[in-house]
Amino acid sequence: MRPRNAALKRLALLALALLGLHGCASGAEHWFNRGVKDHHGPDSKISHYTNAIELKPDYAFAYINRGEAYNMKGLPDEAIADLTKAITLLKMEGDKHHLALAFAYNNKGNAYRLKGQYDWAIRDSTEAIRLKPDFASAFYNRGVAYYLKGQYDRAIRDSTEAITLKADYAIVYISRGNAYNKKGLHDKAIADETKAITLLKKKVDKHHLASFFTSEMGNEIHNLAVAYSNRGGFYQEKGLYDRAIANFHEAIEVKPYYAYANGHLAWLLATAPDAVLRNGKQAVELAERAVNLDRDAHNLDAIAAAYAEMGWFEEAIETQLQAIALLKKEDENRYMADFQKHLERYKAHKPWRMNVPGGGPDYTTTFIKLNDLAEQYRAQGKVAEAEPLYKRALAIREKALGPQHQDVATSLDNLAELYRAQGKVAEAEPLYKRALAIREEARQQEEARKLALVIREEEEARKREKQQRLEALSGRYVADGGRSQWDISFRDNRFEARILNRGKWDLLYDGTVTGTWISGRVHHGSSSICRQSPTTKLYGNVDLRQKTFVIFWGDYNSVKMIRHKRCVQFTNRRKWTQADRQ
Repeated sequence: MRPRNAALKRLALLALALLGLHGCASGAEHWFNRGVKDHHGPDSKISHYTNAIELKPDYAFAYINRGEAYNMKGLPDEAIADLTKAITLLKMEGDKHHLALAFAYNNKGNAYRLKGQYDWAIRDSTEAIRLKPDFASAFYNRGVAYYLKGQYDRAIRDSTEAITLKADYAIVYISRGNAYNKKGLHDKAIADETKAITLLKKKVDKHHLASFFTSEMGNEIHNLAVAYSNRGGFYQEKGLYDRAIANFHEAIEVKPYYAYANGHLAWLLATAPDAVLRNGKQAVELAERAVNLDRDAHNLDAIAAAYAEMGWFEEAIETQLQAIALLKKEDENRYMADFQKHLERYKAHKPWRMNVPGGGPDYTTTFIKLNDLAEQYRAQGKVAEAEPLYKRALAIREKALGPQHQDVATSLDNLAELYRAQGKVAEAEPLYKRALAIREEARQQEEARKLALVIREEEEARKREKQQRLEALSGRYVADGGRSQWDISFRDNRFEARILNRGKWDLLYDGTVTGTWISGRVHHGSSSICRQSPTTKLYGNVDLRQKTFVIFWGDYNSVKMIRHKRCVQFTNRRKWTQADRQ
């Protein structure tokens, strides 16, 4: 969570009061105030707070605000370092700075959340709440961490507490809407996004009246586009495609270059089951814009669907293959089956059509109706009526998605919560444990996927670095005491060596390069009595550390005997070093 500008100003006033400053600030405080008032984004803020810290190395409040600016820039490691320093400095002065400590812990929790370390994020947000029990931002941040861990009920409770403390906290409604949607409570999710839209529109309209653009205004515009997109997605899950399309149009109206909204709207316009809603030409335009903004697998999937809607099936097949290849590279295998189904459809020269989202009418529509009705009964205290509906909803999800799917864990939680509210701990406990086991397995799989991706990227980086060092050996060389001149090329895993012969560069050696090994042919130009072919095999290797390379090849000498000639095989060798380079 990016703390609100008002919160930063309160922290600035707190800092000034504690420092006993009056009138115009100077020195470190001058740069601190400039950072607080700066509206040009995190880079300039970081610069101002850095100046303040250089003048006053123990300036805890400058470390807090610079840490927050690092969070805004997406640099959580730098943020954690600054905020840890601030906490250390503030604790040295006892308990009198508990409010500043709360800000520091809250921002540090946010940094850990950005790093994907959700348990650490929850720990620091909890400490911020202990220090400042009415800290709405800390409740919001902790709720987001719970959401990312798949603990949706806790996320909803924290979000609700944040809203209780701050009723106009728009981004919390967005967050709680996501959690409600994960639990299958689509109507509640839509209501929260609608509330967020109402609040944000007032702020954005107010900003539009100003004569300058600020980073705060940019955040509000982005959040408004997200709220519209979320509501559009929730309507799509309910099968209300016309409302979904209208909301994604609104998102793009607010933020035209929002890749997610462009790609998702393109998908709807290309695949909606109702022909009245489809618009292939517009879908192509939106999908192409989305791909230009963010070339990810899902945007390529959308543009392939748009091409198919236009009847351009060859282009659709080619693009869908690219989407599948990118999906494999990103290790997003959970979408692979759907992507393959789309490809098979295009190969049959048919566009893709959504029936009912998710898994068809036997899954999504029925599940939503059962789950929503169960929630209504639970809210009314009619637990006896709610229980069989939750069980049927759970069974439908298990059959459609498989017993280990994370959405099944959500349905298990819903039924467990119903039992817990009735005091039926024995019935609730195994459901909670099974849900936890599903999420733990998913977490381990995600960590393994990320680790494999990191290892793959590191390996690719090493290969690129080796290739660059190999290509750097290309150039002109002299050999044989200056009697021969060579033009050497290492490009695209190929090796070529040309010798200058009567003013012309003749190809003498060429081959492929695998790692640092060379295999190829020597081009003699003609055969001989002993050598039946004009070429012979060569092999060699490259020493990247010494920046040298050597090749070997077999040849024959014709030795004259008394009555005949005998062919004697021998091995030739040629080496190039850095000393030979021109």
